[in-house]
Amino acid sequence: MDKRSKKKDNLYWHSAFATGLRYELDGYTDQLQIETEHQLSKEALRIDMLVIKKAKELEIEKNIGRIFKEHNIIEYKSPSDYLSISDYNKVKGYAYLYSAFENITPQQITVTFIVPEINDSLKSYLLDIEGFEIDSVDDGILYIKDSSFSVQVIEQRKLSVDKNLFVATLNKAVTAVNLSKLLNELSRQNVTFKNNPFVEVVTRANPKTFKEAVKMQAEQTFEEVVRELGAEIGLTDNMHRMKEIAKKMLNVGDPLEKIALITDLDIETIKGLK
Repeated sequence: MDKRSKKKDNLYWHSAFATGLRYELDGYTDQLQIETEHQLSKEALRIDMLVIKKAKELEIEKNIGRIFKEHNIIEYKSPSDYLSISDYNKVKGYAYLYSAFENITPQQITVTFIVPEINDSLKSYLLDIEGFEIDSVDDGILYIKDSSFSVQVIEQRKLSVDKNLFVATLNKAVTAVNLSKLLNELSRQNVTFKNNPFVEVVTRANPKTFKEAVKMQAEQTFEEVVRELGAEIGLTDNMHRMKEIAKKMLNVGDPLEKIALITDLDIETIKGLK
């Protein structure tokens, strides 16, 4: 992470992205070795992220990992940062160093840039100065026909939430609907909310929207309870209502942290409902 991001933003976006990438590649993580801040040498030369295939023949169907080869270098830029021409060439330099230190060929390496959006100066540099082609292969995913490495630029703002929920929602402008989708998917994957860098950054970056999403989920859950228990149950007391919602969520296996967020009950109270 460079000095620009640290000055502008005190949220731990890189740590959140590293966690979100693991969620995004759900189904492949047992077959991948994912390292954060891989150190190239004893000096302060570090790659943001390194993803290594444990099996060379592994094919990743997920759109952001389809380009991956055996060794995959990732440079992440937070929502308040951007990818400059010097950044682009610096990471390519890191890729050459990694190739030399690990004694592997450039053909075994890919480079991925995660950016809010590619800027015009970099695009002009790649097209007009370097003479590379830029192909759009999916929503927000660009392949750069670089002569050195297989390179992709992922424009976070243009990603499809349906295809890349975790990376697409790691920003400061998430809608309540998409945050609600995110909470549901985290619960589906049995993700623990407490001390989770991804959840912490997304919620801190979008505090008002997060409250709306939680309210939406609480209302949806209560509607389900009412439908199943009957419209005439007369749950007018708010505490009683939240406890009934909590019981229902416990019955379907929702984690305690999610239930606490939605019902505003403490974890001990929720445990006592079992």
